[in-house]
Amino acid sequence: MAGPFVFKIAMGDTSPVLNVMLSSPSISDREFKTISENLERELTTKIPGIKNIRVAGVADEEIDIIVNNETLLMYGLTIDDILVAVNASNFRTPGGTLDVSGRRYLVRTSGTIDDLEKINNILVRTGDSGQRLYLRDVANVERRFIRGRIQSYLNGEKALSLYIMRKPDSNVIGVNTEVKKIVDQFSKQFDDMKVSYKNDQGEAIYETVSVLRNNALLGIVLVSILLFFFMGWRASFLAVIGIPFSFLATFFMMKFFGYTINSLSLFAMIVVSGMLVDDAIVVIENVYRYREEGLSSRDAVLKGTSEIMWPIISAIATTICAFMPLLLISGIIGKFLELMPVIVVLTLTASLIEALIVLPVHLYEMKKLYREDKKPERKWFGFMLDKYRKLLNFALNYRYISILCVILLFISSIYVAKNLRIVLFGDVPAKTVSAKMELAENTPIERTRELSREIESHIIDELYPDYIDSVVTIVGRVIEDRRWMEKEEVAEFRIDLRDYDEEVMNIVRNVVRKKAVSIPDIINFEFLRATGGPPSGRPVDARISGNDLEVLQTVGDKIIAFLREVPGVVDLRASVQDRINEIVVNPDYKKLEQTNVDLNSVAQAVRSATAGRYAGRYLDIDGKELRMWIRFDRDRQHTINDIRNIPVRSRNGLIFRIGDVASVSEVQTVARIRRSNRQREARVTANIDYSLTTPYAANLKLLENFEDIGEEYPGISLILEGEFEEQQQANRDVILAFLVAIILIYMILGIQFNSPFQPFVIMVTLPLAFIGVAYGLFISGLDLSLMALIALVALAGIVVNDSIILVDFINSFSKTKERREALIEAGSKRLRPILLTTVTTIGGLMPMAIFARGGNKMWQPMAITIIWGIMFATVLTLFVIPVLYAIIDDIRALFFKICGKKC
Repeated sequence: MAGPFVFKIAMGDTSPVLNVMLSSPSISDREFKTISENLERELTTKIPGIKNIRVAGVADEEIDIIVNNETLLMYGLTIDDILVAVNASNFRTPGGTLDVSGRRYLVRTSGTIDDLEKINNILVRTGDSGQRLYLRDVANVERRFIRGRIQSYLNGEKALSLYIMRKPDSNVIGVNTEVKKIVDQFSKQFDDMKVSYKNDQGEAIYETVSVLRNNALLGIVLVSILLFFFMGWRASFLAVIGIPFSFLATFFMMKFFGYTINSLSLFAMIVVSGMLVDDAIVVIENVYRYREEGLSSRDAVLKGTSEIMWPIISAIATTICAFMPLLLISGIIGKFLELMPVIVVLTLTASLIEALIVLPVHLYEMKKLYREDKKPERKWFGFMLDKYRKLLNFALNYRYISILCVILLFISSIYVAKNLRIVLFGDVPAKTVSAKMELAENTPIERTRELSREIESHIIDELYPDYIDSVVTIVGRVIEDRRWMEKEEVAEFRIDLRDYDEEVMNIVRNVVRKKAVSIPDIINFEFLRATGGPPSGRPVDARISGNDLEVLQTVGDKIIAFLREVPGVVDLRASVQDRINEIVVNPDYKKLEQTNVDLNSVAQAVRSATAGRYAGRYLDIDGKELRMWIRFDRDRQHTINDIRNIPVRSRNGLIFRIGDVASVSEVQTVARIRRSNRQREARVTANIDYSLTTPYAANLKLLENFEDIGEEYPGISLILEGEFEEQQQANRDVILAFLVAIILIYMILGIQFNSPFQPFVIMVTLPLAFIGVAYGLFISGLDLSLMALIALVALAGIVVNDSIILVDFINSFSKTKERREALIEAGSKRLRPILLTTVTTIGGLMPMAIFARGGNKMWQPMAITIIWGIMFATVLTLFVIPVLYAIIDDIRALFFKICGKKC
């Protein structure tokens, strides 16, 4: 017994980086075949980054020897007789070697067929009286182009498609650029050749990278403006030069470790772009403070840097500890995200080196950084500082009411968060809407093309040119479960929109879906989702396991009926419903014995007549070899009687019909039986209209309604897979990452402050950040996606940074001042650097939060989560931490009073 067929699927094998489409009204099928071969050869030889090229839309030329039952029976022949005659006239036989006159020759006998007339003149049989029966007497020989199983159309016109697959280590943009150069040059040989480039991943990557790059540059500009606004041009210049230094150092380390520049690595840099100046701000501000107190430039730099060195290291370490646990996320989502924490760690490490080593040197060299006659604060900041001191004093006076208000605000944020929709990545706007159509099993490709043309024409009539640029139709091939599926009953549509527009995308989907639903022959029509993240399962994917096919059918029908009533659930399909029509030939063993017909002869005769019989190769005049087939006429409408009338020869040479030795009947049967863990299964899948619901909500309703299905139907189990399963696993991984981050941050803070109490005070900022996250997503109209949850984990390390230095200053001032005075003084001294680090982080992310488009929309929830989280946490931290200190002092005083000890 043969072993199992094992195969490995790589994304490069199923995801072409470019689709080259060629069309021309004047080029024949034969010329198109030659063009595809020549162009494919030229591309693969000249571009080393191409792994392979898949071709669609090319007609294959072959030699058909067309026979029919009536003629065969009239002359007492079978298809095997025709095959034997053709093979006897078409062969090459080596004969060995022969030495002639001192030279050695190879000897072979050649009877190769290289002319249609030779095929017609093949002798099939010679009668007893000498009459000859030639192939032309019993068959029609035709040289014809057979449209391949994969047909390609652009805006309804026949086209040649070349799908370019790249090697894993090649550059997508470079490969696509070279392909376009060669194709453009190649097409100039033909006057009316039209060339179109579709599904250009290089262009998509370039656009994504450009958006991220522009957002990064805009973020740096905003950070620079904000720093200048707070600190003046000299100080802001010194802080900002740390950004390119950190990025260049990061690029160097990425090259060393073998990482590439892509959308994920660029976004990771955008996330930290505002944080890169945080350390510099703290150093500059502290050195500036000592310069104002009269210290020399050298002493101010040494004391100012050394004083906040360990708090800065702790702040960087806590941020790193917040990102690194993201490596714990498993599965394909974890693989997709693993580069982000690595890039964050590399970039922050580079910024730490710059802030503690490079920056102090620049501060010392720029002795005129701060003029002695310059006031420490500008008027507007002096006004802000005065208001802050008054508000903080008020909060300390009413500290219990203040902390109660914060608690109530946190409780309200929990209520807001509960009303947020939960999604994995969401449905991002795309420039291409993809859909696939499926008809009943074994539907001829001609019928598939007929229905695909109907949908194609409807799309062009209704949507072109107002909403779409073009529509590409591929008949006979779809991508399913991340691999190519070639079947005659399937078709794929790729509709190119004019721009990224979610409203237009939904209009297109609704127009196409409405048309598809009106065609009863279409058993499945679904849109392929455009997510900015890695490939995920279907939004709804219910697996029903059991042994009884009828029960599986019943349960599947119930689930489909239920989902039809759930708003937003579309493109429903149940695999158990897949049935095919079959013609079954059942041999009558008694008749086989009576007629002396072999059962294998019956099977071979049926197969030869229906599938055709390969009869060797035909050598064309230009050296090409064409395949020869003996078959029935495929252009003719056949009936079940054609099967009954197929001639079959008995062992003693007599001719019978299939109907003489077997019964032929038409039945309907299950197309395929799926199995999982040795049990039969059925699958119900569906897509989601995100404007009405989410996959998470739809799956929860399904789970709640069918949680007792095993009791109603013993032996039946229901498991929800696809996106729901991936989201559940991702949520568990993110929670684990969050807990690990909290533990690591607490340990670092404990080491920094040598106290179990002060880290607890600092980490109060985490629920403060959650308040901002909940209200930020709600106000922005965004869902609680996986990206938002990951940003929440990252916030655990970001928001504590300001608190670390604030607590450090409270400890320092408490040694020489009364506690209340120390609280107000520490808050006042740290107000400017805290506000600066906050606004620079927000400024770095603001462009992504506002200007994200297309696939970059996936990153928007992360940007908004960090912006709102750090904004709320910063504002509340400036008041809550001093208030907490005051309340804890009250508790300590009360404790000592009760114990009878002096405070």
